Amino acid sequence: ARRRLRVQAERLRQQQALVRERARIAEDLHDDLGARLTEVGLISSLGVRPATSLEKAQDYLKEVADKSREMVEALDEIVWAVNPKRDDIPSVTSYLIHYAERIFEPTQIQCRLDVAAQSLTVTGPPGGITAIGGYRFLAAEIEAQVATVDPAATLLALPGGLLAQHLAGSAPDSARVHAGLLANGANPLIAGAFRRPGGARAA
Repeated sequence: ARRRLRVQAERLRQQQALVRERARIAEDLHDDLGARLTEVGLISSLGVRPATSLEKAQDYLKEVADKSREMVEALDEIVWAVNPKRDDIPSVTSYLIHYAERIFEPTQIQCRLDVAAQSLTVTGPPGGITAIGGYRFLAAEIEAQVATVDPAATLLALPGGLLAQHLAGSAPDSARVHAGLLANGANPLIAGAFRRPGGARAA
């Protein structure tokens, strides 16, 4: 009986701590929302001043729209934070997935959302970007560097680890392309795509 009472008391303390933390988060978000409303009011006042040009007023209007969109997101966070029905792993996972989706969307980072499995997998860097060894290259620039040495050469960016890729090159004379890229000052990671063990050539 005593053990059961201790378990119940511990569970009650955890619930109270959760309520306090939820209240703290909601208060912080509320304060942030109030500050943003004040900012929107000030920006709006600047936009309607007689001395403000039409072009500047449009800039202010765009800023108000952006701030308003941010406030809607903040309100969504407040509602989610104070709802005790969200105190479970599936709810948290679902919220984080959609939050991440909102962050990734403007970056063009490639990702795959699986609502059923409640997972979001980052599958690659933004379109037109090749990510290798911590470097970010414009795919068009890499292709131009290779074409300068040998127009017949081909270069592919293959999937690697998280947000990473590795290059695979093919040319009638891979050794010449490798040497030519290095001579032209290309990054060794790019030139290395045409390097063959023992100096062998790729068909």
